[in-house]
Formats: sequence, structure tokens, C-alpha cells
Amino acid sequence: MLDLFLVILFVPFPLKTCMNIINARLAVALVQSNKNGVHIVLKLMGNIKIFKKKENFMFYKNMNFVFFDFETTGINANGLDSDDIPIELGMILTDEKLLFKDSFQTYITWPWMDSHIEWPPPYQNAYKIHKIDINTIKKNGEPIDHTIFNIKEFINENIKDSKNLPTLVSDNAYFDTLMMHKLFNESGSPYEFYKTFHYTTWDINILYKAAGVKKASDHNHDALGDAANMWHRTLRSLQKINYFGS
Repeated sequence: MLDLFLVILFVPFPLKTCMNIINARLAVALVQSNKNGVHIVLKLMGNIKIFKKKENFMFYKNMNFVFFDFETTGINANGLDSDDIPIELGMILTDEKLLFKDSFQTYITWPWMDSHIEWPPPYQNAYKIHKIDINTIKKNGEPIDHTIFNIKEFINENIKDSKNLPTLVSDNAYFDTLMMHKLFNESGSPYEFYKTFHYTTWDINILYKAAGVKKASDHNHDALGDAANMWHRTLRSLQKINYFGS
């Protein structure tokens, strides 16, 4: 029987799915988002041959993965204009074997920041956590349209096949995916997201749980550092369930 592991796929639009309860070590879960909320559906993925253990380990044939993390002004993320905003993005790009390819980090500036020398009161609580001074962002950050351009350039430089869109991976998939969509929406080109990334995001938490690897409880609140930590924990989880073989 195939060795499977459990991930959550966040699909940001309605999708018809079916449920199969399977007797396997792990399963694949789809998280479906629609107007009625979020629904978790289990689906058998028995036709994916690359889940078989091989000496030449391959996680997902011909796929690339982006482990990503945001620092934000708060925790409100509902797909609304009133949501909090991303202020830093970190990404680790890997190949199909989860081998490191490249990294990306940027601060993100927003027009209203020009009139502030410190964080407005609604964002002070978040500042106490991420500890990123607003002037650091203003000095070193990029506006939204430049940020989107740089993200696309980062992907295109490392992945030559434009049809092979990388899959996002997060330990907070719902929140982080909405933050990524917010960036693309605010740039005025929301559908560029689907030309840059695969439409699903993998939430890696259930792999951690299956492997008995604890999620980092004390985050660095450094977007790139947290993305790298997530990648390392994914590799450690796969080792713990002996995915690589003896």
C-alpha cells in the first residue's frame, strides 16, 4: 500500500469534492472555501505513484514548493478590505525533492505609512510581537506593485517552465493565503496570483502531527526565518515517519 501523508489544501474558490475514508498511514485533505465557510474533505489519492518510497526520493514529480510566511499588522483575515495587512514576506523555494533552490525576503510598504513615524494605535499590539519598526519598512520596503513584480521575477528566475507553477506551503494556510491574495488584489491584478502560484496551498500542520513534530510555538517573527523553520520541520517530519527509507 502506498505511504501517504496528510496535508491540507486551501482552495480559494468553490470546488466539488467527494469523501473517501481510507485505511492508510496518512491521507490527503482538501480544505474547500465557499460562501458558507470552510469545509474539510478527505479524498483518496491512490493514483499518485510518486508517493511510493524510492531510493531516488521524490516528493512530487516535477513540482516546486514555496514555504512562505508573513508578518502582518494583526490577525484579521476574512477576505475583506478591513483585514489586517502584510508588512513582510519570506519565502523558501525548493524543488520536487524538497532541496533548497532560493530564498526571498521583502518588507512591504503601504501608502498610508508616509504620514506616520510610528505604528497607529490599532497596530501597536502586533508591533509588540513582530517588533518591526515602521521606519524600517519605509526605508527598506517596496510598494505593493514592486513587491508583486519581485515575487514573479523570483519565481520566473528559478522555474523556467511557466506551466509548472509552484505550490505554496504554510503552517497557517488560511491566513497566509488570504494575505498573499490581498497583495495581488491591492496591486490591481488579482488574477496574476493564478499565473504565479498553483491555486492550492498546503497546510503542513497535519504532517507535523502525524510525525509527532511540534509546530514552533515561539516564532522568530522574522518572515524568512519562520519560512526556513517550516521547511526544516517538514524534512524532519518526513524523516520521522521514515519516508526516506532506511
